[in-house]
Amino acid sequence: AAHVGDDGMRTLWPGMELTYTVGEPSVYSVCNSPGRAPILHRQSDGVITTGDGYEDYTTCHWWIRPSRNPSRVVSLSFLMMDLEPDYDFVHVRECHNWRCSQTSLLGSYTGSTIPPLIVASAVRPILVTFQSDYSITYPGFAMAFSKGQMSVSSSECVPGQLVALPSDVRMGSIKLPMINGTYAPNLDCAFVLDGGSARVSLSVSVATEFGVDVLEISSLTPNCATAVP
Repeated sequence: AAHVGDDGMRTLWPGMELTYTVGEPSVYSVCNSPGRAPILHRQSDGVITTGDGYEDYTTCHWWIRPSRNPSRVVSLSFLMMDLEPDYDFVHVRECHNWRCSQTSLLGSYTGSTIPPLIVASAVRPILVTFQSDYSITYPGFAMAFSKGQMSVSSSECVPGQLVALPSDVRMGSIKLPMINGTYAPNLDCAFVLDGGSARVSLSVSVATEFGVDVLEISSLTPNCATAVP
């Protein structure tokens, strides 16, 4: 369960982004061999990540194998994003051939803002590249990929109501009502997700008024709620 509350005053902060995934990925690939050739993924879905941080002068590639089904797509969704702004990047490219000698840039991402969902044709390979510069490192990034349309849900905060998040999707997100780029004042929202026996993973990015506007995450049992640190 997640609960969002603020003090009712005008806000100057962008708020928070929370993404959840239901179930285990078929592969979990960590950038731990800088400079290697792209890693070939035969799995239908998975997570690529820098793991527990990254080092200076790091370059890692992930090569996502295309599908033979022309109707399928590749979905890429960032679970976590915290890179040194304007110096460390994640680049996502669509390859025009198997060697990726010619590519089209789908997006370059830096900083701590979670990028939007990326959907591309599964007919061509997708090349994801992470690059860091010579100094200052941040926690890193994590991205889920799926060959086939990733079932994604987005739920809006409804003040004063308990919002049940859909658990029959692969991935979902929570959004706050926004006014001119900041979250609305006087919010009191609650969300609950029943993942059953499946593992539920959360990725949270928070930028709220310190000590006043709070996001609480709890693990629920039939008789009590336990706060998750």
